[in-house]
Amino acid sequence: MTNIKELEKPLMDCNQKYIVVGIVGPFCSGVSTIAQYIASKFDVTRLSLAKHVKDVGKKADIINILKREKNKCGFFDQTQERQILQSIGNYICKDNSAHLAEQISSKINLNESTKSYIVTGFRRFAEVTHFREKFGDKFFLIGVEALSKDRVERFKEQNIGSNLNEESFYFEDERDRNEYSLPHGQSVSQCYYSADYFIHNPQCNTPLLPFNLTYETQGHIDRFFDIIQSKEKPSPSSVVSRK
Repeated sequence: MTNIKELEKPLMDCNQKYIVVGIVGPFCSGVSTIAQYIASKFDVTRLSLAKHVKDVGKKADIINILKREKNKCGFFDQTQERQILQSIGNYICKDNSAHLAEQISSKINLNESTKSYIVTGFRRFAEVTHFREKFGDKFFLIGVEALSKDRVERFKEQNIGSNLNEESFYFEDERDRNEYSLPHGQSVSQCYYSADYFIHNPQCNTPLLPFNLTYETQGHIDRFFDIIQSKEKPSPSSVVSRK
């Protein structure tokens, strides 16, 4: 890992005013939260592969049908809904692992854009590959780092009052990371380790901070987008690069 200089050069040299920034990370690392923070503070367009999967599920009424069946005999929790969405995503991508990425990237036209784009929901390495091939050096992938203990705490906070526990977390985390038995399965771990830059997102214990992000995490995000938007050489910060 190197310092901010490794981050500055590709961003400053990019001849496109607006770029595409992908965000990827393990289960409960805070990818969606960071995307929300960015969208609230910077003039960007937010897109999500996961939302596309959810929209497909809603259109086919798959989730509601399964919820009704489950409610006849017991509790339907967020983990079960997540498992359904994972299976829908796998089905959509069974003949083409990059299908979701192609659907989302078709909505992006940097030559006519007045904003940069934030894209979340990467689950398959083919999706990252598609974005790199289509947008070249105008695509940057951020990996969100978080300790397992912090991710477990977030999972518990999100599921207060449910019957979900730490075992449920690790089951979901493993499926997210390593569905290598399926050629079109999820491989978040592979996507994550292919990231260009990493931002650490520890558990925030300071009340009332925006989006429950630490000052340090906010500073890393702000510096990245300040470089993009100003195209001026920034002062050093602790944002780091892996490459």
